[in-house]
Amino acid sequence: MRGMAPEDVYELTGAGEPRLSPDGTTVAYSVWGVDKERNDYSGAIWLSPVDGSSAPRQFTAGIKRDGTPRWSPDGTQIAFVSNRDREQGQLYVMPVAGGEPRRLTDFKESVQEVAWSPDSSTLAFTVRVRDETYEEEDEKKRPPRRFTRLHFKLDNEGWTADRPKRLFVVPADGSAEPKQLLDGDYEEGQPFWSPDGSRVAFVSARQDDWDMTHVNDVFTVDAGGGQPERITSSDGTVDNVS
Repeated sequence: MRGMAPEDVYELTGAGEPRLSPDGTTVAYSVWGVDKERNDYSGAIWLSPVDGSSAPRQFTAGIKRDGTPRWSPDGTQIAFVSNRDREQGQLYVMPVAGGEPRRLTDFKESVQEVAWSPDSSTLAFTVRVRDETYEEEDEKKRPPRRFTRLHFKLDNEGWTADRPKRLFVVPADGSAEPKQLLDGDYEEGQPFWSPDGSRVAFVSARQDDWDMTHVNDVFTVDAGGGQPERITSSDGTVDNVS
């Protein structure tokens, strides 16, 4: 048996991110591989009946990389993130019955942490928002950065102090532009909707010394924006809001 050769990389594939449909009959998941011609990863969303009554079917084209499938609560649509026509992954929605995907965002960073509202009308998500100095693509020509916080850079993320992760909402029908819910010297993550869809819960560190302590809490904010309300008071890290 021969060992692995460099060209075998192009034969690698995998599946992940399984999400069960609201009625429990179908699972959506992402399948990835390596595109030899583009020398990059590719991926598509697939659907499969949980009882194995029929073969899995490819749901999205997978022209580049589609991932992060999320069923709408009414089971009629699937939201996903794709870089099919932008350099960074944008948010799309596509009818489960088939059709063309609808792009809802146009950011310069990749969309993350997608969550549907209970009535299937709106999506919450996070995305890093760049300072305007990033408009200069040549890093040598950008003005110097001045950071006053201890946390300003992360592995696999790069600079964070001038491109914080922000919480947004957007109508699933594309009738309005994405709306940023909060401002300030903070980051938000892990959005989750209240049962009545009026508020969005999220995790954030918003104390004065947030960069000096490993402490965060759960907050909620009106789905239209406003002042956040802290609902936990912890001495450590809070995760997995649900």
